[in-house]
Amino acid sequence: MRTLVQVVAGLALCAILTGVLLYSNLPIFWEHEGPQPHVYSITWHSWLMLAALVALTQVASFTLVKKLSRTRD
Repeated sequence: MRTLVQVVAGLALCAILTGVLLYSNLPIFWEHEGPQPHVYSITWHSWLMLAALVALTQVASFTLVKKLSRTRD
């Protein structure tokens, strides 16, 4: 059950960070800007960055839940 909580928490954190990155005015440094300003095409770089973000948030989630369960015991 704890593993399920860790995975869901990591995916939720990933979704929040993805939304913040997409709707912010930060330039997407891993993609090239199209002919119109602030228009980026989605390529394999985007999928690679999403995979890295999922991996990072899963590691953060597993670490956080592990630390919280240690302090409770």
